[in-house]
Amino acid sequence: MPVSELARLTLRSGTEASSPALLMNLAKAKEAMVEASGFEFWYYHCVEDPRVIFILGSWPSVEFHMQDFIASEPNQELLTLLKDQITVDWMFHLDIAQTTHPLPLSRDMIAIARHFIKDGAKEAFKSTFEARRYELESFLGKENMVGGWRIDAGYDPSEEDESRKEEFVLFTAWDSVEHHGEFAETEGFQKYSQTRNHIDRAEIKHAKLLQVGELVWK
Repeated sequence: MPVSELARLTLRSGTEASSPALLMNLAKAKEAMVEASGFEFWYYHCVEDPRVIFILGSWPSVEFHMQDFIASEPNQELLTLLKDQITVDWMFHLDIAQTTHPLPLSRDMIAIARHFIKDGAKEAFKSTFEARRYELESFLGKENMVGGWRIDAGYDPSEEDESRKEEFVLFTAWDSVEHHGEFAETEGFQKYSQTRNHIDRAEIKHAKLLQVGELVWK
């Protein structure tokens, strides 16, 4: 079953997200990932921190990405190409098969919400989320939200495998940050927020689609 990748990049000092050189190199990286995986990839530019860019995409499997692609010569060449422009903060995979559950990318802005589950509370979180997800779906539209569980350590220097908590990531599509804030003022949000009882913390970032252009060379 295909898996989804979520990665966070940080721009190095002196590099802007609008830099033509960066956009050209990101376009090359996207082309390589699409060719290797057979799936589409997207870059999203963080609203809260303009230095941050997220990568969203799919791979045939975790093993294919981690063992076949990352170690491949084309990927190593791309890392060398981008090393003075970006750093890879972290990257991991989710049990979202976009062939059947596509990410909600119909709007220019998405929210990426990482939920760090309390020890032993995964089933309680799942039960509460399924019972209350209608509140968010009725506000946004069912097609504008999809979530999944982190399934591997991936690459994450900030965490040790032994201490990593269960993590649920929810992607939602919004017209704006203010639109997201409107949901927090509804009665439905009060019911939906019961999911908070089962998490230690949540990290929510908004991001806008970053167009890197299409390459036409051979």
